[in-house]
Amino acid sequence: MLLNEQDSALGGWIQSLFVPGGRYYHLYQGWNESVWLCILCGIVFCAVLDILPEKREINIIKLTILGLILFQLLFETRSKYLITYIPFFCILFSYGMILALQKVKLIIDMKSFHTD
Repeated sequence: MLLNEQDSALGGWIQSLFVPGGRYYHLYQGWNESVWLCILCGIVFCAVLDILPEKREINIIKLTILGLILFQLLFETRSKYLITYIPFFCILFSYGMILALQKVKLIIDMKSFHTD
């Protein structure tokens, strides 16, 4: 199949966005880093804000992530091995964000209660 000029222009733009050293690669790299930082912040919120022993499933996922991090630190494996653990990261991120939003709402409600 032959590509027409429009397809090659689109392909060139996609390559400049996703290929290291491309013209817009820094935008893609910045986006990836900010998403990863948000996920890590959500995990930290989950670890700090939720220390209840009765949430067994969440505690197991926390231990899984801790074990993964220790494994990565000890054996210096490549980041491609993190792909299998993406569901755990997403679960902890979403749970941490829910906890953080609940705490923010609680603080706002307390402030509005004190001003009334």
